[in-house]
Amino acid sequence: MFCEARGRVYWRPCAFSYICTISSMNSSTVRLVENAICTRYYRDVGQRAGHDRPIPELECKIPPIQSEVINLLGWLFSIDCLPALLTAIFWGYVADRMGRRAVLALSCVGRLFAMVSLLSIGLWSGKLPARLMLLSPLSKIIGGGSRVFTAMVLSITSDQTDSSERTKIFYLMAMLMDLANVSAPSVESWALGLSLGTPFALATGLFVPVFVAIWATPESRTGLSKHLHQPTHRDDGEQTALLHGSIDTRGDTPLSPTLVARSGTASPPKQDRDSWRQALTKLTRLAKSKSILILFACSFLKRTAFFSETFFVQYASEKYRLPYQQVAWFNGVQAAGAILALGVLLPLTTHYLQRRTSSIWVIDRLLARSSLAVLVLGYTFVWLFGTIPLFAAALFFCGVGEGAEPALQGLTAALVTPPYYATLFTTLTFLESLGRLLGGPLMAYILRIGRDESGRPTGLVFLVAASLFLAALIGLTAVKEEHVGDEDAQSEGTPTNNAHG
Repeated sequence: MFCEARGRVYWRPCAFSYICTISSMNSSTVRLVENAICTRYYRDVGQRAGHDRPIPELECKIPPIQSEVINLLGWLFSIDCLPALLTAIFWGYVADRMGRRAVLALSCVGRLFAMVSLLSIGLWSGKLPARLMLLSPLSKIIGGGSRVFTAMVLSITSDQTDSSERTKIFYLMAMLMDLANVSAPSVESWALGLSLGTPFALATGLFVPVFVAIWATPESRTGLSKHLHQPTHRDDGEQTALLHGSIDTRGDTPLSPTLVARSGTASPPKQDRDSWRQALTKLTRLAKSKSILILFACSFLKRTAFFSETFFVQYASEKYRLPYQQVAWFNGVQAAGAILALGVLLPLTTHYLQRRTSSIWVIDRLLARSSLAVLVLGYTFVWLFGTIPLFAAALFFCGVGEGAEPALQGLTAALVTPPYYATLFTTLTFLESLGRLLGGPLMAYILRIGRDESGRPTGLVFLVAASLFLAALIGLTAVKEEHVGDEDAQSEGTPTNNAHG
């Protein structure tokens, strides 16, 4: 029932979350990289020892190949963060000027280009060096990639919900992402059995309904929506009043200077300068809030730690000497824990607590702390447990803790007013991309050196991740409730979070 709040249906953000997550074939990407490195390795050996033949996957599970795979994957996933890191703030500005839908569409275009280039280089591994794959994520500069896409979906959701419903919708969206992760392993295993290119072809086809949903989505940016629906024919008196920002033709609400600038009457250079000045002012006000800075730091630590889960499949495949087709289900186990938490435990707990306290912010903070504590324990268990059943149980426990992300998003959004949503979420995207950029080489290096005498991984990387989650949990204890941007919300005629509360 979460997809409907106060008469509005939020199926589009939910559909975006589900389809775009299922289109991210992580296991297929790992296998593509491994195949490229393995092919070149045995081609070189074959020139000397007569091994010029197709390479079975299990023959790629040797230390020289796996070490190179880990190194390349670490850099690939880190470089994948660069487009969002370099352009997130810019796309937030574009979203405020042109609307959320334009950025959503451009993000999909960039992701498609990146997927095609990655697959092309991987399939031509006999003629092209595998390290050229590191260039494929740069295509995501168009639209900022999946992280800016997610920021826009969160902005649309925040535009359309009040604080009592927002975090519930975030839980639903996160649950659908994990539902996609449960669905994807079986599809991937089947598709990988056909060919390396089949999973990517399926993922490409899934973007068709995403583009249709974007086209069907009404613009949610409050000021822009008002401007798009204003009549174009006015008498001289109305035009004069509009130039001075004194009337709204659909009611008595004064028009903000921002909306007047968007009406096209101001000169373009001044309009651009004012828009950039407003964007910088929003960033400055966010940076002056101690609580928001702490939440930004928690998001950075959380994302750096979460990067270690990228190596769950790689770790299991190497530790237990299993092909990727047989370990893809581990992602499904983790996702099942997340679905239980996001679809049942957290929503029911929220509903129960809402009957006992009127402060949504207090509830979000409590659930964020609880989820981070579960993550600390879960990743510690992954490090400790060595058998396949216990490893799977630890992954399930890690999934239960994934409510930390939507809880932190809801907690942060509750501290700002609607005009700040796009700036807030794109800034979070920037910081989380920075965390992934640093986390990639760091976690890959720890996974590479954390080995026993036989050369098998010990899981030290997951203990480091647990430590980072613990640091975020400690930082969260210092966060206090406050509101940033009430003046801007009043000037744009939009409700404040106090009104939502």
